[in-house]
Amino acid sequence: QNLDKLISENIEKSFFKKFGQISLTSIDTKGKEQQKGTIQLIKEWLLNEGSWESEELLEQIIIGPLREVRRLRQKPAHSLTINQSSIDFFEKRRKLIWTVFNSLSNIRQFLGTHSLASDIKVPEWLNGEEFDVF
Repeated sequence: QNLDKLISENIEKSFFKKFGQISLTSIDTKGKEQQKGTIQLIKEWLLNEGSWESEELLEQIIIGPLREVRRLRQKPAHSLTINQSSIDFFEKRRKLIWTVFNSLSNIRQFLGTHSLASDIKVPEWLNGEEFDVF
């Protein structure tokens, strides 16, 4: 739950309109205008701004982990559940955090190569492999 908030509440929707010329709304099947979600906006922006081997790989490596965090938050955020313990919990959490870390690292690396970011220096430690998830 907190991981989803950490990710989604730090995405400024106006960025996509200002720097990507992406509409913040879409028309649903009933012809009604609705706001696009931040994950959809990230995907559209990355597809518009970059050259990707395939949209499927972009979805799997970058967008998929963000959607998984959102999916995992949906049910607990809207219902009461009984506390459960699981032997697999820590391993599942670790795997999820690593996939999200990889997703965000790929987004950061892409942003670092963007023409509008040429003056921005990325600290060396961000490119290192000395990260751990506990």
